[in-house]
Amino acid sequence: MPKAKPQTVTIDSNYKVEIEPYNHTLMRRNDNKKTGWDTMGYYSTMATALRAISRDNVLKGRDCNINEYAEGVLAKASDLLCHKNP
Repeated sequence: MPKAKPQTVTIDSNYKVEIEPYNHTLMRRNDNKKTGWDTMGYYSTMATALRAISRDNVLKGRDCNINEYAEGVLAKASDLLCHKNP
């Protein structure tokens, strides 16, 4: 049986998640890399990947707390899903 191609969910211009059956690979844009992306980590669910984005942004000094950022990302993901599945 052929291996399924990973699905990619673009969070924003700096983050994306590649989803495979048992793995969510979180990636952050890095224009200095040949591929243009750094792997930030591997997660079992989208929720844990989104929490990692929140932590990353808070550590960079963004003006929000983890819950506010996560809620914004989840709202954006919900909007994308609603547009994809009318």
